[in-house]
Amino acid sequence: NYERKLLFFFFKNRGNFISTELIHAYVWEGKAVGENDIRMLIKKLRDKTDKDFIITAKGIGYKIEK
Repeated sequence: NYERKLLFFFFKNRGNFISTELIHAYVWEGKAVGENDIRMLIKKLRDKTDKDFIITAKGIGYKIEK
C-alpha cells in the first residue's frame, strides 16, 4: 500500500524535508509515475490525518513534525 509506505517514510525522516524525487524513489521504487500521483498520495494522507500533519515547502518537499 503506497499510503502506508509513504507514512512510514515520513516517520523515518521526521523533521526533515523530503523531496518529491526521494518520495518517488522510495514509494514507487523508480516505477514511472507523474508529479500528480505524488500530490494525490499526499492529499489522501492529509484527508486521513490532521490538515497540518504534512508540511509543504514549495520547491523543497514535504515533512512531518509530529
